Amino acid sequence: MVVTYFRGAVTENDHKIPKGLMAVVGLSNDEAIKLCPNGVFVPMTEAIKKYIPNPRLRSRKWVSTSLMTTDPNNEILKYASAEYFVYNLLNPVQFYDRLKELPSNALVLELGPHSVFGKIVTETLDKYEFCVLENDNVCVVGKVRTPDDEVLLTPNAILERQKLMISTQYSLDRKDIYKELGVLGLDYGPYFQRLKQIQTNNFREIYGINEWDGNFVTYLDAMLQSMAFSNPFRILMVPVMIRSVRVDPRVLFSALKQNQMPIYFNRQSNRLIAHGLEVEGLITHPIQRRTEGRIPLRVEEIYSDCVLGFEYVGRSADTGIRVMGMELGRTIANSVNAIDKYMTNIPEHWSMAEAVTVLSTYSTVHYGLIKKAYIKKGETILIHSAAGGVGQAAINVCKHYECDIYATVGSEEKKQFLINEYNISENKIFNSRDILFKNQIMDATEGKGVDVVLNSLVGEKLNAGFECLAISGRFVEIGKYDMFQNKQLGMYGFVGDIQFIGVAIDAVMMYDHGYLPEFYKWMHKNSMNGCVKPLVYTCFVAKDAEKAFQYMTTGKHIGKIVIKMRDEENERKSVVDIKSVPNCVVTVKTYFDANKVYIITGGLGGFGLELITWMQSLGARKFVVTSRSGLKTDYQIFIYNRLNSMWKEYKFFKSQFIVSTANGLTIEGTKQLLNEAKELAPIGGIFHLALELNDCLVEKLSFEKFCSSIDTKHKIFTNLDQLTRQLDYKLDYFVVFSSITCGKGNAGQSNYAFGNSMCERICEERRRDGLHGLAIQYGPIGDVGVLEGSDQWMEFTTMRKQRINSCCDVLDKLLAIKQPIVTSYVKKETTKGDLIDNRSKHIANKFWRSLGIDPNTTPNDLTLGEIGIESMFAVELQQEMEREWNQSFALNAIKSITVKMMKDYAAGNMVDIKKHIDNIKKAKERFLTTKFVIPSETHVRLNNVCNGVPVYVMPPIMVNFSDCEKFAKTIDRPVIGINWTRELSKMNTIKDINKYYLQLLKRLEPSGLYDVVGYFDTAIACVKLVLKDFAGKGLVTTDMEEILHTMIDRIRCGRICGNVT
Repeated sequence: MVVTYFRGAVTENDHKIPKGLMAVVGLSNDEAIKLCPNGVFVPMTEAIKKYIPNPRLRSRKWVSTSLMTTDPNNEILKYASAEYFVYNLLNPVQFYDRLKELPSNALVLELGPHSVFGKIVTETLDKYEFCVLENDNVCVVGKVRTPDDEVLLTPNAILERQKLMISTQYSLDRKDIYKELGVLGLDYGPYFQRLKQIQTNNFREIYGINEWDGNFVTYLDAMLQSMAFSNPFRILMVPVMIRSVRVDPRVLFSALKQNQMPIYFNRQSNRLIAHGLEVEGLITHPIQRRTEGRIPLRVEEIYSDCVLGFEYVGRSADTGIRVMGMELGRTIANSVNAIDKYMTNIPEHWSMAEAVTVLSTYSTVHYGLIKKAYIKKGETILIHSAAGGVGQAAINVCKHYECDIYATVGSEEKKQFLINEYNISENKIFNSRDILFKNQIMDATEGKGVDVVLNSLVGEKLNAGFECLAISGRFVEIGKYDMFQNKQLGMYGFVGDIQFIGVAIDAVMMYDHGYLPEFYKWMHKNSMNGCVKPLVYTCFVAKDAEKAFQYMTTGKHIGKIVIKMRDEENERKSVVDIKSVPNCVVTVKTYFDANKVYIITGGLGGFGLELITWMQSLGARKFVVTSRSGLKTDYQIFIYNRLNSMWKEYKFFKSQFIVSTANGLTIEGTKQLLNEAKELAPIGGIFHLALELNDCLVEKLSFEKFCSSIDTKHKIFTNLDQLTRQLDYKLDYFVVFSSITCGKGNAGQSNYAFGNSMCERICEERRRDGLHGLAIQYGPIGDVGVLEGSDQWMEFTTMRKQRINSCCDVLDKLLAIKQPIVTSYVKKETTKGDLIDNRSKHIANKFWRSLGIDPNTTPNDLTLGEIGIESMFAVELQQEMEREWNQSFALNAIKSITVKMMKDYAAGNMVDIKKHIDNIKKAKERFLTTKFVIPSETHVRLNNVCNGVPVYVMPPIMVNFSDCEKFAKTIDRPVIGINWTRELSKMNTIKDINKYYLQLLKRLEPSGLYDVVGYFDTAIACVKLVLKDFAGKGLVTTDMEEILHTMIDRIRCGRICGNVT
């Protein structure tokens, strides 16, 4: 303080100090020196020594802004001495550099009149903008700030909704909440079961109680769990993207004093709210297994059992007229249950194969270029992937509009195709494999750009195409990958009156039911004038469908790929019997008639409610379920009313649902049940799920309980059998859900097994009479049903619980077979090793078959990438290894696996392949942690030996010689490392680099005949020196055998002097 006083006093009173100015800048000392002109310097004053007679050692918390770590190590400067203050006054004050060393939690207090210090401290603080990366992709960006206004958009929303929670109609407690999530495939352990209650009135707004246990992870995860209860679709949904998360810590931490925190989710606004926390724009995707690099399905498509096949041609079954149309999947089939307005007649001058090439391609072009981009006569257009189906369709349409066409293609073959087929000038066709087309197009258009870009490229090529647009241009995006990945475009480009148009015809079909009739009208109008004409195609018969997909993945096809189910008939007549595809293995699927009603006894049980949802996904729209007590539990009420809510919102799934309390144990009650069903529609099938368990050893079982279990199974089923035989039509399905206890036996369930056995005899009799009858002996079922939440019985069996989605998948197959009695259960896994061995052998054999090679005659050292592994199979192998070892692998690591490793993998020997993968991961980790510093010196000594002929080591790829240190220490000669300097970085050819090395070696060792060591990437330079007779001996360490093979052979053949090891 004394020194500070005198410094101020001298400044104030000494009038001899020359006039000047002082600038305070937030720069380091080194940066300031570079910018300061002459006459600008850091101020200094006279020394003061006599006022500090007894200096004391400065503490570690005394941070000097003038004495840096690189300054002279003077012992007296460690004290609060006169010498220290003199040094402090005579040397530059480096606030910026020193304050960056302050702890992140430091509290800074400034004593001074001008707040200079505070501004500099602010400059050294982090901006509190953060970015989270994973696999080189940006996952999260955010900012921490102290705002002047309100952080949350709806700060009072949760308080307002809390009042409404008192009068909600439908609710679930904790047990039912995690039962429902378990059905979806989300199994949460006790620490993550934080939701105590879920409530709603309309299933668009969800209220909940979330328990706070001090863990933010489980708290936030429970908030996300609440979103699942507004969604009736029975499929696993996972969050993949969040647009924004806003947190006000003040509100959040004050609310956390409560143990139970209210939450609110609005499905329409897609906003999730809690005290002090708002989540907006959360996007979920349905997922059935781990995938990578695939476009996810929309929620609306999860009820489509097969998404393959978007367009079709054939004959109308009732009239025999040739028709063409589009559907949201499922068109790779013998027959399609099509919507009338989604199809149209085929023009007479087109064959069926020609017609099918027109549908999705021209509809995309029509919607994107004509309906949305309003393409005009004479405009310029850039068409990416122009040799593809959409590309060719766009060329035809643009030629009709007399547009100036520029195109990109991926190969020389496709370029020649466009020149020959469409007469496009060669100088207007560019390569789509890089971004050079941008400069070429700008040159061709004299810097103006094009009016329209039809884009299907991704990544940086998309950005390059966007930059090709002229003023008022339109960018039509038909690829979906970047859109699903939420890739960003710079907003500045839109200053030029640019439009970005995203085209997804499947979404248009889903939400704009009037579009396809409009497109068909346009198609027929222009089918004769050359605007719409069939495209080039490659045809595969149905039995070669797998080859068609393999051919498509190569990217070599031009135009469309067509799968022909059967030859086109010449005569026009109604189709009485749909012919099967010859020599084609197919999967049989179950479908239900929307115009028939289906009866489900015991349909309000856990399995019954799931069965209704599953049947609805396969076409059923009318249901009659029986229950002696009706809707009773909160879970039943919640699920039933949610289904009704969905049917109101999604008209496509609109259904009729009746709960009957008729007593099926009597003939009169059964007649009443059938009459209630026939009032809706003809009866399509009966599913008997009702059961009553009275488990007890038979010697202790009463007669009443014995009969009660039997009657619930057998008597109801018998009454239904007798009365449905009197109908004037046959039922499509007559099914009883039996039990594995009937086929295998189980102590204490003799009554239940006997009742099921009697039902099975009825099914056998119905089959003999030509009627449908099926008894399914299900094993223990998890998720729902009588064994839900109980594992005690499982300890005494060789089975494990079957998931409800697996039960439904099995039912799909079993309903199509002719056997009257079938069974479905899941065996316990014996050992993990056995399962892995079987899976690995299956995958390996599948790999050899797909490539058509014999592993016994294929060289062991070939890699899968060199053989030409397909991307789809590489992803499958990647997923299998991730599942086995619980690690993530890059596709390049999979492609580097050798044939020998694959053979061992098939034999169950995982050691080599796992070691290979681990080595790649370790190498990557080392690479990421390596600090690359380009040296300024031309060479460096690697050992302390001074005598002898030097050994020169070429620079490795990591620039430094850390991997050569052990080698250098073992050599009794001088070892000198040749550095890779910035001068080398400017060179473009190996010839220039070799010339540089030679000049350097001549300068270091004028006598010549140097002993050199080449290390991986510099091995070529090493061998070159030997070949040129400049080096005496060369030691090469590399894996690039093919590259060096010719050079080494020349040396060994004696064509040139030298020695290479």
